[in-house]
Amino acid sequence: MSMQGRDETYLTLSEKLEAKLRLWKRKTERGKAASFPLLNLFLDDEEDASLLDVQNIIVEHLEKLNDEFDRYIPNEELHEKYKWVRRPFDVQVKDLSEEESSIRSLQEELIEVQHNETLRFNFQ
Repeated sequence: MSMQGRDETYLTLSEKLEAKLRLWKRKTERGKAASFPLLNLFLDDEEDASLLDVQNIIVEHLEKLNDEFDRYIPNEELHEKYKWVRRPFDVQVKDLSEEESSIRSLQEELIEVQHNETLRFNFQ
């Protein structure tokens, strides 16, 4: 649910997703199913079932999910390409693409941000 918020960006979503997949994998490898509430309830109710029965399948599935997300949204490329969104005062205008967006170029947008003292103050 936190990933569907109004102020979420492509960058924050990819970071959250990557972090959650790592966390779930780590917990599963340690024998914890709390990240999967329905599985956890099932395991609590069933005496004959154990996380060990499906642990390797879950870990493998989480690794494949991570690989697929990385294939669609390469993390390094994403962070380099959109570095200006996160740290607008650390990027040179000339380093941005000169392609025009809908009304103004990214370069013009960055100039607007970089020369707004209130934004600079709030950012710091």
